[in-house]
Amino acid sequence: MGLNYKRPAFWVAAMSLCACVAVAVSFLTNPEKEAAVALLAETEQASLPDETGATVFSSVFTYHGVDYDLAERNQSINALMGQYPVGKYIVVEGHTGPENFIYCVFDTQAEQFVKDFAGTNLIWRGDDLTTAVYSFWSEIYDYEGRSIGSVELPEDGSFIRKLAFSEDGAELIVTILTSGGDEVETTIDIGGGV
Repeated sequence: MGLNYKRPAFWVAAMSLCACVAVAVSFLTNPEKEAAVALLAETEQASLPDETGATVFSSVFTYHGVDYDLAERNQSINALMGQYPVGKYIVVEGHTGPENFIYCVFDTQAEQFVKDFAGTNLIWRGDDLTTAVYSFWSEIYDYEGRSIGSVELPEDGSFIRKLAFSEDGAELIVTILTSGGDEVETTIDIGGGV
C-alpha cells in the first residue's frame, strides 16, 4: 500500500510563503531608515529623480497635498535633486547650476520653509540640523552662515567634492577633487562646536 499524500491547501501554502517573506524583510530593515521612509512617504516625489535616476526638471515640492514652487523662493532653482528628513525638517535639494545647489529647509510641523543654504556638500550630525556645515567654493560655513574655515584649492578647476565629520567631531574632513581627477584630503579644526 502506498502512502496517500495530500497537498496542503493553496491558502495554507500562500500564508506560509508570506510569513517567510515577512521574517526575511524584518532582518533587512533598519529602524532609522524606516523612520526616514515614513516621513518621506508624507511627501509626493514626482519632482524628484525617478527610479532610473533621471532628473525630472521640476521645482515643485509637495507636502500634504500642497505644492511649493521652490523657483519662487529662488529663481535659480531649475530642478529638485533630492529630499532628506532631519528630525522635524525635510531638506529639499534644489539644483541651480553645474556645481551649485540651494538647500531649502521645510518645517513639517509649521508646514513652511524656514531656511535656505546656498552651496554644496551640506551635511549634519544625526537629526540635529543646527550642526549643519556646507561649502561654497573654497569656504566652509556653519548652520548660521558663519565662515568656519577655508581651504586652498590646488589649481583652477579644483573643487570641494565632499565634507565629513571626523569620528571625534573635532575636525571637518574636506575632500578636494583636482582638475586632474586626484582626490586630496585636508582637515579643518572645528573643535566639536558645530
